[in-house]
This record gives sequence, C-alpha cells and structure tokens, in this order.
Amino acid sequence: MTSRSCAIIVILLVALALRTLFLFLTRDIRPVFDEAAYFKMAKEILANGDFQAGWLWPPGQPYFMAGVFRIFGVNILAVKAVQVILSTLSVYLTYLVCRQTFGNERTALLAGAIAAIYPSLIAFSHYLWTETLFIFLLLCFVHLLLRSIDSRRYWPLAASGAFFALGCLTRPVLLPTFVIVLVYLWSRLRARRRVLLLSIVVFAAAAGAVMTPWLVRTVHVYDGWVGIAPSAHHLWRGNSDLFREAEDVDDFSREKYDAYGSSALERDRHALKKGIEKIRAEQPYWILKKGLIYLHTWAYDRSFPLRHMELGLYGNITPGTERLLVACFQFVYLAVMLAAILGFCWTAYRPEKWLWIGFLIVFSAVYILTISHNARLRLPLEAILIMFAAEGFLLTARHIRWHRGGSSPDRPAMVCLTVPPGTGKVLLRAALYCLFTVVFIYNCSVNVVTVARRLFP
Repeated sequence: MTSRSCAIIVILLVALALRTLFLFLTRDIRPVFDEAAYFKMAKEILANGDFQAGWLWPPGQPYFMAGVFRIFGVNILAVKAVQVILSTLSVYLTYLVCRQTFGNERTALLAGAIAAIYPSLIAFSHYLWTETLFIFLLLCFVHLLLRSIDSRRYWPLAASGAFFALGCLTRPVLLPTFVIVLVYLWSRLRARRRVLLLSIVVFAAAAGAVMTPWLVRTVHVYDGWVGIAPSAHHLWRGNSDLFREAEDVDDFSREKYDAYGSSALERDRHALKKGIEKIRAEQPYWILKKGLIYLHTWAYDRSFPLRHMELGLYGNITPGTERLLVACFQFVYLAVMLAAILGFCWTAYRPEKWLWIGFLIVFSAVYILTISHNARLRLPLEAILIMFAAEGFLLTARHIRWHRGGSSPDRPAMVCLTVPPGTGKVLLRAALYCLFTVVFIYNCSVNVVTVARRLFP
C-alpha cells in the first residue's frame, strides 16, 4: 500500500470518527424549521407515495429520508447515520475532485484533510437540512464530469448528468449551472465538434431522463409549469423588506401568499410578479443593499459551535473554555477563507478551476437575488472554497521561505517571499488578492479581533 493510499485512508477514518462522535453527542437534537417539514413530508411519502401539493420544497431531501425510513423504519437517527456516511464520502470526493482540478496530489490530500475536520461539514451531517446530501451529489456530478473528459468515455458523462439532475431536485440552485457545464465542455472539446455535440447530448439526455418524471408530476399537480417546485415566493420574500420604512401592504408573509389565487400556479406567478416589482422599484440601491447583505453572511461561522453549546450537548463546560472553543472554530473558518482567496487569485489557468469559479458565481448570484439572510446556504460554497484553500496553503508554503541570519548583524534572519515564476500578471493577481483580502477582513473585523483576543490574551 502506497503512502498516498495510507494518507487518504487515515483522513477518511478521522472524518468518520469525528462525525460519529458528534452524532453521538447530538443524537437528541429534535428537528426544527425546515427539518420538521422534511420529516413530515418523508412520512407522507411513505403513507401516500407522494407528498401533498401544498409543500413548496423540492423533492430530493424528503425522498432521501423516505428511502431511509423504508429500510430502517421511521428513525431520525438512521437518517443522520446515513448522512454521516455521505459526509465521509464527500471528503473522499473532495480529494478526488481537487486532484482533478489542480493536478496536484498534495493539494488534494490537504483539501481532504480540511474537509475531514471542517466544523460546519461535521455539524450539518447531523441535521436534516439539504446541505449534506446536496454537497455529496454536487461532488459526484463534477467528479464524473471531469473523469469523462479525462477518460474520453461517455458512461461517466451520463452518470454525471444523472447526479446533476438529482442535485437539482435537491437544491434547484444547481440548475442554472448547466450553462457553466456547456462552457466547460466547449473549452475542452471545441477542437472535436462531433465529440462536443455528442457529449452535450449524452449529458442532457441523462439529466432529462432523471428529471422528467418529476417535472411531469408537477405539471399534473399544479395544472401548469412551475419547474421543480413553486419557488417564486423566495424572490418575493427575499426582497420584500430591504427598504421598508413602515407597514408595507406588499410585504411578504405566508398568509398573503396563500390568500392570493385559487391554485399554487396562480400564487407562484403572483409572487414572481411581486418579487420583480420589488427589485425594479429599489434600483440602483438594491444592488448595494443586496451586496452588503451577502457579504454579511460571510462574516463568521456560528452554526456549529453556538447551537450545540447553547443546547448543552457538550456537557458542563466553563465559560472560558466555551469562548476558547468558539474562537478556535472561528479561527479555522477565517484561515480557510483567507487561504481560499490566495488560491482563488494565484492558481494558474485551468478549465477545471474556472468550472468551479463559474459555480461560485452562479450560486452567489441566485442567493443574492432570492435570499436576504441565511448563512446556512453558503455551506456548499465553503465546500468548494476548501479546495482553493488547500492550494492557497501550499502556495504560501512554497513561496515563503525563512532565511537564517549569518554571524554578522548586517545579515538578520528574515522571511522572504518568492514570486511565483512564469507569470506576466503578477501585479494584477496581487491587486486582486489584496482587494478580496481587505474586503473579507473588514467584513469580519469584529470576529478577527475577538479571535485574536481569545487565542492570544
């Protein structure tokens, strides 16, 4: 067994052990908010074969939970145990995809190690939200897509299309990235037009074969086209209270949404109209306001340490220890994001790198358009940025050297930065890196100071 194989096995064992340990600690957490809705929908699927037309959620997570319930009985702990396995497999997929993206074994191993210990990825494997399943499907889809290009075979491409469809049925935000996939296929296969056309057909046919039954079902249930699920309420709700000065009659509420129209199709079209009206009425300040809100969602990572500690799942710990643990989790988040900025700005051009950048742009654009405040939804983006962070850490280690000083006082010890060779765009990349870093640090300035005070009193 090679050292590489041993390393990835150790990483996977650590990932599985951490997720199993914290699953044991958090086994008594009851479903709340969307989790409770998914649980109810999964039981309806078991009883009726489908959930009620009134639900406004995509079907991926409810059907996944219903499948687990069918095998193990209605047991929430069984779903969480399966999600622990999926989260561990996602660590391995992160390793594979990172190696395909950057062509570097060390970067891939480091990305897998970060994913194995990253707090939020561990935490969300214990919740019934869609993050764990969606990240697994996303990584499967991209891994098979890249593998099909490297191996020049069509069966991985068909499997990639199937996983793409499953990801869309779990989180429709993935659907617009079909355009990014087309651009990537064109960049890799444009010299062979026949192969390019056949690849697009294979991918689209596999995705369509998986999605079509559900789309036909929604047309039948709602008497019209609503896509994967009625979703325009996100657009209305996400833009209804940005500039509200007084009670707004057009402000979103579930009661107002349900009261408009006699069918879900009418309500969805009304919500779409209201959402577009809100966006158009508040220009150009809407762009600035939404941008600031989106930046604020990246301010710090709080979902994992605070909720568990507030619930007392770690036992009786002193306030000082709790503050230190929270600071450590925030430090991990800040370090990974800053390294990701370096990896994002300074890695060499590769089509696979721009594939991920396209995903980041599309996901961010959809979230900015529809969501006001929900830091949980950024977790798939963090899973992507972990790969850039691994490259950033290795770039730092590769180009920063510690030079020992000589016997003479004129030659003191110093840290030297070596500029990456072979690039004619050093200043542009450096300016881009400085800009992103300053914006991120300013956005997280309160947390940076808090972490520094708690870790280095």
